[in-house]
Order: sequence, then structure tokens, then C-alpha cells
Amino acid sequence: GLALLAVGLAAGWALQSRRGGASLATSAPSDADTAPSGAGQVVRLVKDPQPVADFSFQELDGREYTLASLRGKVVFVNFWATWCPPCREEIPALVALQEKYKDKIVVVGISEDEIPPSEVRGYAAAQSINYPVAMTTPELRKIFRGVTALPTTFVIDREGRLVQKHVGMLNAAQTELEAR
Repeated sequence: GLALLAVGLAAGWALQSRRGGASLATSAPSDADTAPSGAGQVVRLVKDPQPVADFSFQELDGREYTLASLRGKVVFVNFWATWCPPCREEIPALVALQEKYKDKIVVVGISEDEIPPSEVRGYAAAQSINYPVAMTTPELRKIFRGVTALPTTFVIDREGRLVQKHVGMLNAAQTELEAR
């Protein structure tokens, strides 16, 4: 099932070669969520998945979303920035994942950029991003704690429970293999 997809993706991401993430200096690190020194990629499976508080975000085109409106799909909440090389490199993999599994998952891109939203929207359009992109907010930072490097991706299962946190770039080939 789809829960296995998330677990399978986590296993695949854990097996791939280590790659660096861009440091995010705007967030205070939490001891529990900081990647070990020198590790570019960390996957944490949540032992006792807890429901994520319902949250809302406004896509760059103005459309409003809530976690409740995404229920029934696996949600990949991807914190990224236009200035982050590994973030830019993983966008095609996220676009392909969203396209292939559009009825089962939704990728949500949360931009940590400090440039105007219109510039982020232009970048997203140029990259043919096919999933919702929003600017980060204090509400999102409070719910998704421990974003100390970019990219960081949180996986929420179909029941709205946080099941995984992935720090570092996703690998397209491994992600596709595990998604199958």
C-alpha cells in the first residue's frame, strides 16, 4: 500500500550515496534533529507516528490548502530554496514523482527564500514545477521543526501522521525504484 511506499522510499533514500545539503542559518538547530557532522543525508523514521496538526498554506498562485484537504494522499513537505544547489538538483525528481503518482501523493514545496514570492513563482514556472509551492510561514516552521539544512522533506501518511523526516537531497533513480 501507500504506507509501504513511504517506508520503501525511506529505505531507498537511506541506501543511496551521501550528498550534501545546504546549511540553513536562519533556523536554530534542535539537538534531536541536527544531522551528524559530515553527514549530508539523514533519514529518520518516526517510531510512533503522531498526527500532524492541521495547517494551511497559500500557494504562490493564491490557492489555499489545508492538510485536511490533502487527506488520503501521502504528502511530501519539501523545504527548499532557489539559491540551494541540492534543492535545485532534486526538483526534476519531485516533478517526476508528482506526475507519476499524482492520484496517490502530493508534493508541497515550501520555499525558504527571502526574495519576493513573484520571483519564486517565476523560478517554479521555469522549472516546470507541477506541485503546490508556498512561501514559509511561522506556522509552518512551528509544525515542521528542525529544518537546519536544505532540502529537508517531511513525509505525512494518508491518515495525516508524520512518518519520516529526510535531510538532504533525494535521489531520483532510487526514489523511482522504491516508489514502484
